[in-house]
Amino acid sequence: MLLNAKGYYWDDWGLIGDFSFDYMNQQFLQNGNVWYGYFEWIFISLQPYGIMLFRFFTFFSFFVCGLCVYHIAKSLNILKTYELFFIVVFFLLLPFNTISRNALINAPYTLCYLLFFLAFFLVSVKSTQHILSRILTLALFFISFTMNSLLIFYILPFVYMLYTHKGYTSFKSLWLWIIRHFDFLILPIVFYAIKIIFFKPYGLYEGYNAVSASGFFKAFIKVPIFSFLHLLHTSFLFLGSLCVIALIFGAFIFIYRLRHKLLVKRDILGVGLGFIIMWAGMFSYVVVFKYSAFGNLEDRFSILESLGAGIIIIFLINMLTKNTSYKMWILSCLTLCSLHYNIISQQRVFLAYLKQVSVFEQLMQNPIFLSYDTFRIYGDVNKSIGDESFYQLNGIYAKLSGKSDKFISLDEQGTQEMMLYCKAVPTYNCWEYNGNINTYAKIHITDKRGEFKNIYNFLADMRLYLLDIFSQDSFKKKALSRYEVVVLPPES
Repeated sequence: MLLNAKGYYWDDWGLIGDFSFDYMNQQFLQNGNVWYGYFEWIFISLQPYGIMLFRFFTFFSFFVCGLCVYHIAKSLNILKTYELFFIVVFFLLLPFNTISRNALINAPYTLCYLLFFLAFFLVSVKSTQHILSRILTLALFFISFTMNSLLIFYILPFVYMLYTHKGYTSFKSLWLWIIRHFDFLILPIVFYAIKIIFFKPYGLYEGYNAVSASGFFKAFIKVPIFSFLHLLHTSFLFLGSLCVIALIFGAFIFIYRLRHKLLVKRDILGVGLGFIIMWAGMFSYVVVFKYSAFGNLEDRFSILESLGAGIIIIFLINMLTKNTSYKMWILSCLTLCSLHYNIISQQRVFLAYLKQVSVFEQLMQNPIFLSYDTFRIYGDVNKSIGDESFYQLNGIYAKLSGKSDKFISLDEQGTQEMMLYCKAVPTYNCWEYNGNINTYAKIHITDKRGEFKNIYNFLADMRLYLLDIFSQDSFKKKALSRYEVVVLPPES
């Protein structure tokens, strides 16, 4: 991730084009996130070093969140050392939010994620007993809620405080706990009230993330199903077809231990707790019909699932065996699988950037491309990061040419509706386009290195990372050899 020093993806191209801060910031203001644009501008204004700073910030933020989770979990005094360690490892490495965290557009969400766990950490060290620390903790939680899914995930620190202060032991203790923590109790309610009154989405984002009654009640059915499917998908990503054998073998062991009453109540509760935490992280997305997908930018909707999933894995393995050596072996293998998936994911992100360079370096030298203004892309497309975004395709052209007078899209995006976006704001990178959407040239892209579709040559890619940093000319030559680009003029 830290070696990918120049790659922009997807909605990033609505940030870095040749337009003013006010235009760029409109997308955030209309979405009700008033400070997001200012935070993004920190990285944008520091180009060409801003993207490297952003990726360091992302790496650092998730690492700090891992340290916070370790301290929070340790403070409960109910977990063994190896459980603590592997919960944090899985929290950081499970295949949730691995692709989308690379996109600059998601930087504010990473900051909210960091602020939330920093506030949770302050709760765990009992700093809220002091008035200034309490105000700081509340402020951090409040700001983090601008990533609205954290409003539901807030149940974690809330229950943590209830548990550690023993507010559940009697009605009297519960009442006293509520009085002492009333500010924490009403915090998400106050935030939500302020948001819907003063920062309701408008313009292009009117109705964005609106919660309907049907969506709300359906989410209670969907969330348990999706959590189970996500765990199955994770096992497939790690083990491939072997996951079927592993699941069948695990089921037999589970049934045997269940029949012989070898299961421990602690492990059963641990699995149940993991599912509840996973559901809390998933609910806010499912309720507005946003479903996570692995290996692409939609994995941003699973940013809050890794903690619950990690806890489930730990206690499931506890249920299957009590042999410490077996546990360490299984957990270590799963850790290596997680690490491998993360490396592959970062390679995919980098190769998506390489594809951008290869395709557009060829297009900018193609006389047919330079002669027309409307294009549809065919061939090896929609298989990379952000390939489906017409504003990414137009944004790359705009960055290289300094103009936004072309419209490049996939076939299904070549509609008059897309033209409305072009004329709405410059951030869609086709502000100057005045062509006929129905008269278009064709761009055919062919991946010349077929083996890279399924098998990643790690050493070759590492060399490309270094060339991109230290020798741009050599990098471009290597990139040009990866793809063949053919441009055909419009049919007469």
